[in-house]
Amino acid sequence: MKRTFCLLLTVVAVLLGAVGAAAQSQPEVPKVLWIYREDAKPSRGSAHERVERGFAQYWAKNNVQPFLGLEAVSGNATEVMFLSGYDSLAAMEKDYQAFGKAANGAEYEALERQEAEVVTSVRSMVAVIRPDLSYRPERLMSVLPQSRYFNIETFRVRLGRDADFAAGGKLFRDAFEKLKRDQPYVMYQVMMGAPEGTYLLFSPLKSLKEIDDDFANQGALMQAMGDENMKNLMKGLGDVFLSMESNVYAFNPSISNVSKEFAAGDLKFWTPKPMARRAPAVKKDGAKPAAEGKPQ
Repeated sequence: MKRTFCLLLTVVAVLLGAVGAAAQSQPEVPKVLWIYREDAKPSRGSAHERVERGFAQYWAKNNVQPFLGLEAVSGNATEVMFLSGYDSLAAMEKDYQAFGKAANGAEYEALERQEAEVVTSVRSMVAVIRPDLSYRPERLMSVLPQSRYFNIETFRVRLGRDADFAAGGKLFRDAFEKLKRDQPYVMYQVMMGAPEGTYLLFSPLKSLKEIDDDFANQGALMQAMGDENMKNLMKGLGDVFLSMESNVYAFNPSISNVSKEFAAGDLKFWTPKPMARRAPAVKKDGAKPAAEGKPQ
């Protein structure tokens, strides 16, 4: 067990070293992602959102690192995902300690009790960026504030077939380069919290129409890939992959904790005004009605 863990840390260090070599071209793209997933109880989505809004405000007050909150549009409809990005595992550890330090007191305990009533399960993963399998990752942070969704593709690669997966990923990246696509995508390799060979591809979307456009342009993509490359890829799918899944998640600003610089990219969306409380009705004689539950 100890030997396996040491090997895992070695692989992480090598991947982060490769990212560091390319840091000047993509300084703002998170090298490490901490992915936290929750499943809300069916029919408790609104209550869950209220609790997570309270948590987002609580974490912001306690100076944890910014994070994005997303809600599933497809797949597991009750899933909520939180994404935190870091420059290194050491930076993630520091933020983890900040969470732990803040996880106490009456306000926190009240939120935890409320959350326990609306959540069925939680899971976390740690992933590192694969710039060699990403397309224009340096553009990600500039387009993200104006985006409304993430299309997240999950690839589970058979043991020993990572090199084949990487070769196919590079063919797709080169095809996107030929087409001069504006939309970036970023590939992350999960190192902890999921089976070996798990990769996540994040594509930001300003609207779901972009998926319509992708379907309409499939012919051009296949042409850019080349007939022979496409045939070889399709022939080897079953040998390389255990599974592939694509799902869309919507950004929810009310359960996110983003920086002021990030929010400035679209202030109206990322800093929505809180719902105004309705003023009590006034009787015709000018007297306000008594509060509910109290005798008049």
